Amino acid sequence: MRLATICLTPFIVATSLCAQTGTGSAGRTVTAAPPASPKRSGGPISAAPAVRFKPEISVNAPIFTLDGVCSASAKNATPEAECKTMVTRGQLDAMVAALDPEASPKVHQQFALSYARLIAATSLAEKRRLDKDPAVSHEIQLQQTLARMQVLTNHILQGLQIQASRIPDKEVEAYYKKNQKNFEQADVRRIAVPLNAATESGHALDLATVKAKMEELRDRAIKGDDLDALQERAYKELGIKGGLPRTSLNVNRRQNQSPDEARVFDMDLGEISPVIENQDVILILRLDAKRELTLEQARPQIEATIQLQNTVDELNTAFKGVTSEFNLKYMETATQPDLFPASVVTQNQFRRNSLTGVRSQ
Repeated sequence: MRLATICLTPFIVATSLCAQTGTGSAGRTVTAAPPASPKRSGGPISAAPAVRFKPEISVNAPIFTLDGVCSASAKNATPEAECKTMVTRGQLDAMVAALDPEASPKVHQQFALSYARLIAATSLAEKRRLDKDPAVSHEIQLQQTLARMQVLTNHILQGLQIQASRIPDKEVEAYYKKNQKNFEQADVRRIAVPLNAATESGHALDLATVKAKMEELRDRAIKGDDLDALQERAYKELGIKGGLPRTSLNVNRRQNQSPDEARVFDMDLGEISPVIENQDVILILRLDAKRELTLEQARPQIEATIQLQNTVDELNTAFKGVTSEFNLKYMETATQPDLFPASVVTQNQFRRNSLTGVRSQ
């Protein structure tokens, strides 16, 4: 599930990790400061991220070394030519894991390059005392504030999602029994004519003509004619160009179908439906088989449904004392937006989107 996020500043977290530490002794190598090990109770972040990318490279191996780049504490005591800043695989992995636990190898590589650029550019900016500029200092404080707010928001919302995902087996079983008809599957044969199909004549299909032809083919289907042959006949006699659509379908769950198509679940085996007009497609359906998903087969769907409702309940409880009122003219909307819709948590995008800046490099 992927739509809503609360990612205020996509690369704030990454850039906030660019502080460097080291000694002031000449000729010493400065290492970029490793981030603190993430700690949280019951959360999805592990203190020691699993090594999934290049396991043959040890955690202490340098991933990049910058000659001529000193930390703030060392730059006054060490000639620039003798300075080095080194970042190890363990440091990089910890930062990437904190920003995006599911980052791909490509993102790891992009982050290494972006982080090296940030360290070098930060060193130059500090050498030119840009951090003392009031406007720059104000921007740093603002971004640090937003970064802190984003991290705290990520963790509280992820905690709510984890809480909502704890679903007892008896609750799943009760939902299955109450909604058992919603877990039916059907093997369906169909004849289909899309009204927007290209024709030999170049003219658009006429709805009345298509319906009349489909009524004729329905009569042939009731008499036992093969549906593949009837599908081919429909295209030929209506002058439709292009490949023939599939006549065999596996239809999942009646609530995923339009009301007309969902009627197939109430048909008898072998029954032919009336001619159906559904979203610019004219259909004839035949039910060949019907079965119900078992509880275990339906469990993932049931748990997702219950988790969504639990999330709504958790959000309502957690933020019941919070009300919001937006300037509708500014928001360009007629109604007040929902401050915390369930999608905020269910999309689970907060940490992932912190690497947006890296992905775009």
